[in-house]
Amino acid sequence: MATKTCLQRIASLMLMAMLCIGIAKADGTVKGRILDQNHRPVEFATAALINAKTKLPIKGSESNSTGDFVIDKVHEGTYILSVTMVGYKKFETEQFAFNGKKDVQRDVVLEENTQLLKEATVVAKRKFIEQQADKMVINPEASITTASENVLDILKKTPGVTVDNNNNISLKGKEGVKVMIDDKPTYVSADQLATLLKGMQGKDIERIEVIENPSSRYDAEGNSGIINIKTKHNKRTGFNGSFFTGANYSSKLGENAGLDLNMNLGKLNVYGNYSFYEWRGWNTMDATRNYVTGPYTGAVQGINSRSDYHGNNHNFKVGADYYINKKQVISLMARGSNGFNQNKGGSVTSFYNSSLKLDSALHTQSGESNHWSNITFNANYKWDIDSTGRSLTVDADYARFKFRSSSNQNGSYYDGNGKDMNINSSISGYQPGTIDIFTAKTDYVHPIGKKFTIET
Repeated sequence: MATKTCLQRIASLMLMAMLCIGIAKADGTVKGRILDQNHRPVEFATAALINAKTKLPIKGSESNSTGDFVIDKVHEGTYILSVTMVGYKKFETEQFAFNGKKDVQRDVVLEENTQLLKEATVVAKRKFIEQQADKMVINPEASITTASENVLDILKKTPGVTVDNNNNISLKGKEGVKVMIDDKPTYVSADQLATLLKGMQGKDIERIEVIENPSSRYDAEGNSGIINIKTKHNKRTGFNGSFFTGANYSSKLGENAGLDLNMNLGKLNVYGNYSFYEWRGWNTMDATRNYVTGPYTGAVQGINSRSDYHGNNHNFKVGADYYINKKQVISLMARGSNGFNQNKGGSVTSFYNSSLKLDSALHTQSGESNHWSNITFNANYKWDIDSTGRSLTVDADYARFKFRSSSNQNGSYYDGNGKDMNINSSISGYQPGTIDIFTAKTDYVHPIGKKFTIET
């Protein structure tokens, strides 16, 4: 009896192992090569698999120096392959079924985005993407197209970075990425952060650092990676400044403008900049749902909606640097932004019976208004101790983030003849929020030889 039980257990384990093997085989690979129109490999392009039904990104990868990418451990399903790279038009394949058993090869040829490149002279010397030992650096000014875009759009095209429909930012498939501005955390929600980044222009950004494995100088939070956005800090000698203005069109006209001033008196450097960005537009959606099973077989649901949006954002930064000597500097800085975003829309959801006769309709009117303001003060001392790379940095910060959101939605039901059924609904909400943060830290860097560095 014991032998029989033992054999049954062995057989069960073998069956489970075979099932596991079968499941493992259901995961396959989507791979390919990304080239430009001259058949040259495109490095650092982001290849992402999009769920064809939900339109949400599932997994992604970035191309190597030969343009090759590999997305492994892909489950069975229906997908769209999306490829993005700054300076090129976004590429998407038709949806395709993936059975998880046979690898899929999809080669892509990207088309240059020449809309903003006509009659332009490129004077930037830095590469758009620099791969350093501990991070990847994006230089927006190295690309004319990115210099005129907002930071959120630049991140969407950054290799390895994905922004989903809910504005959640992930790095190589890992969620919970910590986004910083000038080495300072942004203590806001995903939607609030997206609005803040939308109000920042590429021309105001010195560089974007993408750090997949942060060192100990950063807080423990953000172990999925860090995106550090460094704004410009003008240090040219004498008094100088610049002014810019522009326009954008996304179903409606928007505009942006800014001013950058600097006065360097040797030991003392005083600077300030201001930028303004306004956006407006509209979105529409038409959808049809057919019921093929259940009690409503043959019925049809139609949805028609339109929403109009409008918002703006003001950014400013002022500061001063005092150089005690060539190795020591004391800095004071204040940076802030404020703005709003409004959405107003309406939709009609119509229900048709199996004879395609209108049964009822739901008319909905909705609105949402968001207002925000934030300000950060920083005092910094830095001492470059010697030429080996030893340094000591002391930082003290105060930041205040304020956000308020209000929303309302009203719905009314009508019968097939357009008569009000007196089944109405109304939902409204208001959410205010204020966050005050005080921080202080000291960082010490001590290189050991040419390959190792101690950071505390």
